[in-house]
Amino acid sequence: MSVISGIKGAVNGIDTVGKWSITTKADTQAYHASNTRGGPVRLPGNTDWSGSYDAKGGAPAVIPGETFAFVGQLDSGLTAEGQAIVDRITININVEGGGVVGHTVTFSAAGDLSTGSTPVSDTTDPAGITAIGTTVEIVTPGGSDSDLESIADLRTITLTLSSDNKPYVTSDTAGGTRRVAGNFNLELSLTVYLDDLDEVPQPNDINRVVITLSDLTTWDVSFVRWSEITGVDVDVDNAALVGATLNAALTGVSDDGTTVLDGEVLDPNGDTVWPAEGSGS
Repeated sequence: MSVISGIKGAVNGIDTVGKWSITTKADTQAYHASNTRGGPVRLPGNTDWSGSYDAKGGAPAVIPGETFAFVGQLDSGLTAEGQAIVDRITININVEGGGVVGHTVTFSAAGDLSTGSTPVSDTTDPAGITAIGTTVEIVTPGGSDSDLESIADLRTITLTLSSDNKPYVTSDTAGGTRRVAGNFNLELSLTVYLDDLDEVPQPNDINRVVITLSDLTTWDVSFVRWSEITGVDVDVDNAALVGATLNAALTGVSDDGTTVLDGEVLDPNGDTVWPAEGSGS
């Protein structure tokens, strides 16, 4: 055993990775009995593992509920390998800080984790883009692109996509945890500066949202319903700038009382993230 750095780390099929990590565990089973002298005896339990990776750019290579063959390389050339399912993707865009757009993908076991030596390298062009110039526009359901209106004085954007994946262990998995895809969800959180609460989306409003990144690709979300406005602090003592956080979540159907519209989520590649093919209307 020796000490290494993460400088040559990589994940198969994923470009511009900044970090990856994994956690393995066993749900060991303890019992006490008349002959254990007041102390526990522990037996092997079901095993499970999970992980995550951070990458640059606003277009993740995987989507929630998708299974993929994870191979994470250490600087030593050894790898951690296993079938995984995507639980959550969080995309962070710091406009105010002029940051690098990035995303975090978290995943869990859909098969056993093992150690290997499969070579992994990233020979792609760097995919990092700046948050400067990112915009968020909204329009009421059924409105055209020409009706889109920008949300002013945007500070940060957090877009979270997730799948409520379902774990199971059976006699066929030999104590290993497996998962199948669950229901999809999307959450959106924006921080802004403002001087009038009526100038931002109100709780219960419903909109199509278009997030345009600095490379002019878009996340196109139909539809979200706004849930709350938080963090409206008027700090007289420090004369701080007044801001707020706007929160919304996916509603897959828009119903204004007369017209029902089915929604969808399109990623920056123009691919449909939701609904999945064959999921029904």
